Amino acid sequence: MHSAVHMSTVGTVKLITLGDVGVGKTAVSAAVYGCPVPAPGPTLGVDYLSRKWSRPVDGTPSDDTDTLLQLHCYDTSGQERFSGALTPTYIRSADVCMLVLDAASDDEFAADRLRHWYKMCTLHGPPSVRHVVVLNRSDTVPEDRRPFVSGPELGRALLVSGLQRYHVTCAVTGDGIDALRRDIIELAWKSHDARVHRSSVRRPRLLAPVSPSAWRCRRCC
Repeated sequence: MHSAVHMSTVGTVKLITLGDVGVGKTAVSAAVYGCPVPAPGPTLGVDYLSRKWSRPVDGTPSDDTDTLLQLHCYDTSGQERFSGALTPTYIRSADVCMLVLDAASDDEFAADRLRHWYKMCTLHGPPSVRHVVVLNRSDTVPEDRRPFVSGPELGRALLVSGLQRYHVTCAVTGDGIDALRRDIIELAWKSHDARVHRSSVRRPRLLAPVSPSAWRCRRCC
């Protein structure tokens, strides 16, 4: 393993979380970043996490690399007084958006909340933002609904929104967190690579027009 001295940060990527109060956004973010899961409670404003991640090798992050990507996480509040005014300012420059839903909620309600938060993200976020959907609190799903599968309304909302990535997790027990972490890191590196590619594409240089007064007659003899 290379020492941290030889590792360099190649860039930064911004991850934001969106979702209602009580769905476990803060707990999921902490679990993904390897931090202790905090006690349940509403987020006031925005919580912040940051960590460096290596480029995945065969889908798995590895420390055996010379380059790291700084991934900043802004865990936004689901309270209306914050989500209506404060949250859009963080969405504007987001690279990856994590939409968190309650796995135990009613199918139609989950579909409605997915459409709500996805609309907010597309309305205020850049066109290049990438999405990942999380159905958290799987431990609260009734026994007769396990193993959990998204209902028809939620499945339709995912399809219409073009969202193909979703994870079923329990931040408290850690179920599904490893797969979610790998997915987020992969999306973060794709966002970084796309940004580097866009900046490396050179636009054709336009020559300034030359006025007739600047022309010079060239002697041929």
